[in-house]
Amino acid sequence: MRVQKFQEQGGASPILIDPYRAFVFPNRLRQLRRTAGYPTLLALAREVPAIPYIRLSKIERGEIFARSDELRVLGSLLSIPPDCLLIDINSEEFDLAEWARPFFSADSTDEAEEHFAVKIAAAIRAKRSADRSLSAATLEERFGIPPVILSRIENAHKVFDRWNPGTVQAICRFFGVEDASALRAAVEQSYVAGELDSFIPLVSNPTQRKAKTRRKVMELQEELGIPIRDVSSTDHGEQSEADSGTEPSHSRRQELPKAGASGGKMLPLYGAPRVDGSIALTPAYPAFVEAMPGVGPRAFALKMCRSTMGIALPARGILIIDPDVFPCSGSLGVLREGDAYRLLAITMNRAGSLKGVSLNPDIEIDLDAMMPDQLAGVVGILFD
Repeated sequence: MRVQKFQEQGGASPILIDPYRAFVFPNRLRQLRRTAGYPTLLALAREVPAIPYIRLSKIERGEIFARSDELRVLGSLLSIPPDCLLIDINSEEFDLAEWARPFFSADSTDEAEEHFAVKIAAAIRAKRSADRSLSAATLEERFGIPPVILSRIENAHKVFDRWNPGTVQAICRFFGVEDASALRAAVEQSYVAGELDSFIPLVSNPTQRKAKTRRKVMELQEELGIPIRDVSSTDHGEQSEADSGTEPSHSRRQELPKAGASGGKMLPLYGAPRVDGSIALTPAYPAFVEAMPGVGPRAFALKMCRSTMGIALPARGILIIDPDVFPCSGSLGVLREGDAYRLLAITMNRAGSLKGVSLNPDIEIDLDAMMPDQLAGVVGILFD
C-alpha cells in the first residue's frame, strides 16, 4: 500500500493520506458467512436480530470493532470458533488492499478532497484542544454532532462533500461560519498559517490505525479466552518507520507473557506524549509490565510521559488503568479523548459536581458532562 504525502504552500506539516483509514477492523466475516451458506449479509442478519443490520454491515466492512459477545454469537451461527473471525493484519498472507477491494469506494479518490478531510479533522481537534469544555457530549448537545459522527470526522473517514447537509450545517455551527464555503476558507487559512501542524499527524495515520487494530484484536482474544497471538511483529508492504515518523521499532508487540516473575498479571503498556498534554495509545517499551494483584480483566498500563500533575508525580511513572473502576473524588483518573487519555486529579466542588484537574496544562474539566465509559480509574502507579 502506498501512503500519499502532500504538502501545500505555506503549510508546515505534510499531510498523510491513508486510503484505507476507514478499515480499522479487517476480519473474515464476509468470507466465512459465504462459506456457511449465507450469500448476502442480509440473509445472515435475519439470523442474528440482536445485532442491528447497520452495525453488522459496519463490522463486516471493518469500519467498527466487534465486541467479543458479538463474535461469539456469529461464531456459533457459522459453526466456527469466534476467534476464526479475527485477522492478523501483519501476517505475510494478509493484503489489506485485496481485503478491502469489495468495500473500497471509487468515488473517494479526489486528492484535494482527501486532503481537506484531513485538514478539517485537524481543525476540529485543534479547536477542541484549545477549549477543554468541548467534550463529545457538549458537541452533541450544543451543535448536534453525535459522538459516532464526530469520531468519523476527526479521523477523516469520509471526504467533506459526502457528509449529509445536516452534518455540514452542524460543523459550520461548531466553527461559527455561515456555510460550507466559509468553512473551507477558514480551515484552509488555519492550515496555511501552520495552526494545524500539531494535529495533522494524528489524523489519517496508517501506523496509528494499525496499532489500534493490533491492540483491539489482542483485547478481543483475551476476552474470548484464547491464547494471545503476536499481531504486531513486523509490518509488511507498508511505509517505513522513517516515513511514518511514529512508533519506533522497540514498540513492536511481543507475545503476551503468562505471568510476571512473581506470578502477577502482565499488562500491555502504552503511551506517547501529545502536544496538548494527553497520552497517545501508542505501544510503548517495554511491551508489558507486571500489575499488582486484583486488577480487572480490562486493565492496561499507561506511561505518564509528562509531569502533568506536578513534581509530586514525576513523568517516569507508569499508571495502571482499570476501565472497570470509576474514579472518585480524591483519586486519580483518566479521561478518554479519542485515541488518547488525559490524566486528571478527581475533585468535587461545593455543589457536588465532579471535576478533573490537571496542572500542566492548567485545565479543569466538568466530568459530569462526560459519558461514564470515557472515564477510568488509576488503581496503581509504578516507577521505573
